Amino acid sequence: MASSSRARARAGWSNAAPIQSVAITAPAGLSFSHNREQLARGLPNLATSAGKYAVTVKRNRLILTFTYPGNRIPLTIAVPALKESAGLIKKKSPKMSIGLRVIDAAGRHTALVMTTNVK
Repeated sequence: MASSSRARARAGWSNAAPIQSVAITAPAGLSFSHNREQLARGLPNLATSAGKYAVTVKRNRLILTFTYPGNRIPLTIAVPALKESAGLIKKKSPKMSIGLRVIDAAGRHTALVMTTNVK
């Protein structure tokens, strides 16, 4: 099973409003930790690349709100921020869809779906 998932959110055009918030919905079989220390360790590069941010976990959705919006937010989510269910561990090669909802500084919402094969 993979121990991390990488995604990069980027404001589209050069004149696009910067990214204010990102909400990530975990697929079936994965969940986010509610422990703040585990979340901080599972989001290793975020503190240095995005500056100050707030993390909230609600209903299997990880919400990142940035104090200073940015045009690029490199994001790696790793163990211990992610937890696998026993059913997911037993699967050989599941295909997963991860939902992303990006909110820019102008308040526009963009919904994205990232599909990946887990080995």
